[in-house]
Amino acid sequence: QFSGAIDQLGILSDKLESNSNAKSLISSTHQELIAYKEDHLMRPPPSMNYRQRPRLREEIRSLMRAIDNTTNPLTLPQLDRIKSLTEELNSHQQRMKDFETALLEINKETASTPQIIIK
Repeated sequence: QFSGAIDQLGILSDKLESNSNAKSLISSTHQELIAYKEDHLMRPPPSMNYRQRPRLREEIRSLMRAIDNTTNPLTLPQLDRIKSLTEELNSHQQRMKDFETALLEINKETASTPQIIIK
């Protein structure tokens, strides 16, 4: 969702004057989005799976397979993991909302130039 916004921020940053007030907001948001995408949204390289923390999607899928393949009730570790994954998901959703808010602020600051479009 934010890949296009990352590209648009880079282009907009290049077009603005270096002393522009919005330039620092654009640069910081651009760097934060790139870092967030690399740390949380991109899949790890295939040969490095055992060294890197699995992504939220893989963890949820793995947990659901463990739960669906048994007739036993959920174990305490499974319940704890569901709770922690829910908190992690909520954290990611809040971070995405924060990025949307920052992009809307950039659009207000740069109203006379092309706007950032969130898909």
